[in-house]
Amino acid sequence: MSNLIDTTIIVDYLRNNPKALDFMEQETLSDQVIFVSVISYAEIYAGARPKEEEAISMFFSSIKIVDIGTKIAEYSGRYLKTYGKSHGLELADAFIAATALITGSRLVTLNRKHFPMTDINIYVPY
Repeated sequence: MSNLIDTTIIVDYLRNNPKALDFMEQETLSDQVIFVSVISYAEIYAGARPKEEEAISMFFSSIKIVDIGTKIAEYSGRYLKTYGKSHGLELADAFIAATALITGSRLVTLNRKHFPMTDINIYVPY
């Protein structure tokens, strides 16, 4: 099974959170495909501290970034229609969830409440 790593995990990893470091090490050793949504890619750079940019670049060079295509956009819109008002789903999270769905990946996040969808596999590692 492949994993789509959410922004929350990447932030912890880049800031040397021991739990995130352990989790990512296990993922790397497992030979599983690790994906990141282009949305998380943008979110990380938007919140980057100047001294973090080199580490960010190195991290993303070893991960497969998934671009937004029409299928991901379609399912993002469907998620927003279904969960936008009732659960406060935001566009970025809808895109991340749709990316997990379309790639058949497990979504690894620390924010379970941001992803009310029932048709994707969500994992909170710590």
